[in-house]
Amino acid sequence: MLVIGAYNAGILAEKNARELVNSICCSPKTDACLARECTACVNKEILYNEFDDSAQVTYYQWQRKQIPASKSDRTENPGSIINQSENSASESNQSIKNQEILGESR
Repeated sequence: MLVIGAYNAGILAEKNARELVNSICCSPKTDACLARECTACVNKEILYNEFDDSAQVTYYQWQRKQIPASKSDRTENPGSIINQSENSASESNQSIKNQEILGESR
């Protein structure tokens, strides 16, 4: 949901995590690409549009306190969102791979 917030703020051209993974992986269905170990795409980087880091970006974040899961509004500056997205990229890649394995991809 972080990617959606960055997209809505004009920071990213990709509107969801799947599009973001497709932009940096040559074959998002392979483990090597998703793990960022593929020699063909390992150096591809997320492209960010220019942004004002003093602006605030609102996005949803899942909370894992109890069942059922819920989401809440978060507001942060674009630089913080970029740092979070860079740090969680491999987790998102693995999540997409797991969804495809389970047949949940759309």
